[in-house]
Amino acid sequence: MSRLADVNIVPRVKEQLLELGSKRGPILVGPWLSEIGFEVLYWIPFLRWALKYGGIPAEDVYIVSRGGPRSWYADLSPNYLEILDHYTPQEFRAGNALRMSEQEASSAAIGMRHRRASSKQHVITAFDR
Repeated sequence: MSRLADVNIVPRVKEQLLELGSKRGPILVGPWLSEIGFEVLYWIPFLRWALKYGGIPAEDVYIVSRGGPRSWYADLSPNYLEILDHYTPQEFRAGNALRMSEQEASSAAIGMRHRRASSKQHVITAFDR
């Protein structure tokens, strides 16, 4: 069974959120690298739910994004990190292209039908680290 089709993922995610909430310390979230519409429609509401479910204090959360959407995350955490303060736009684009290429190579292993480059994050790559 592929990891994407694994019906046990939701309980594992909930367990991990509760574990994160039981510990104190910085939690790095992001950056969202796909379309901004999906960031607003899906990612931010998911984060809102996840932090509340896990009882994760806002001051422990460090939101990483790009292009200045600090205000979108203001109710989630006072800590916002702009990735373009650490990379030039050209470095960021090159790193993201490399990330997509690395990710494409692993797509079959996680059950994706078509191997193709995608901005959607489904594995942790060197650039993410």
